[in-house]
Amino acid sequence: GPVRDAIVDAFLQCAAQLLAAGDRAGAHNIFDQLGQRKETESVRAAAYAGLIRAAGDRALKLVTAGIEGSEPATQIAALQLARTLQDPAATGAFTNRLTKATPAMQMALLGVLQQRDDAAAAPAALTAARSPDLQVRLAAFAALGALGDATAIPLLAAAATSSAEAEQKAARQALTELRRGPVG
Repeated sequence: GPVRDAIVDAFLQCAAQLLAAGDRAGAHNIFDQLGQRKETESVRAAAYAGLIRAAGDRALKLVTAGIEGSEPATQIAALQLARTLQDPAATGAFTNRLTKATPAMQMALLGVLQQRDDAAAAPAALTAARSPDLQVRLAAFAALGALGDATAIPLLAAAATSSAEAEQKAARQALTELRRGPVG
């Protein structure tokens, strides 16, 4: 019970300190053990996040594996860290997963891409904006507001006149946020 929870917390703190001190292997070993199914979802999520942080140049591989996996704890950790991942191949890896993902994961990935603020993701967001799923389209419109340029205007303008109020609002908001290239 509570004693075990305190021990697990201490292990997480120890692993974080090892990682901060540069001992990636030591941190990895602890995080790996805490990522087992017997642990709570929050512990597994923290452990997977630690594994990603300890992975160095293999972090993108762990993030994409977490996103593609079926374990909610690893998906959560991977999505949280995907936003700040410094790997130059990250945007491409995330956009490549958009069409294969469930609508819920598409929405999450679009949010990640929007927060990463890499204009290279704009074509994928433009494609997602044509999704038959309204929620995916809304997430794509939000991403286009941050990532898009003048090429997004025709699609957003058409959506701004949609009969669906949520779609109108999201498209209009995205149009006001466009800032890349000549949009004016």
